[in-house]
Amino acid sequence: MVRIGGLGRHMAYWYKHDPATLTTYLKIQTACEFVYMVGITFPKISILLLYLSIFVSRPTRIVTWIVLGIVVNHWIVTGVIATFTICQPFAYKWDKTIPGGRCTNLMAAYKYVSIPNIATDLAILVLPASSLLKLQTSKARKVGIFITFLTGSL
Repeated sequence: MVRIGGLGRHMAYWYKHDPATLTTYLKIQTACEFVYMVGITFPKISILLLYLSIFVSRPTRIVTWIVLGIVVNHWIVTGVIATFTICQPFAYKWDKTIPGGRCTNLMAAYKYVSIPNIATDLAILVLPASSLLKLQTSKARKVGIFITFLTGSL
């Protein structure tokens, strides 16, 4: 992205000096949005599937399935649809010269994406807590196990 996409300079510079570089950057950024969705979704799915294999408590499993459904719906379904439909026609996302093209508020869309992302992150962190508290082991071991789960949040 740095060499051919112009990353590292302000967009105003590319508008003035080389608009083709800006177009290349915006195309690469659009492709990166899909990579970002995959990079965010699959680690969460793998953690939630791990929880399903570890925890046997019915309420914990139900909540895990709900969070899993939210993650899949939000990132795979809604994220892909939003990325394809946020600008009409799709190419207007990087080519603002297309007549009749329009984009919805991109900043509002990015903020919308962050809210469920943070909520599912918090749910994934909190999910094992109730099961860990019920373990019949010493407090020191419970703290150690909980810290092990928390390292996944890094």
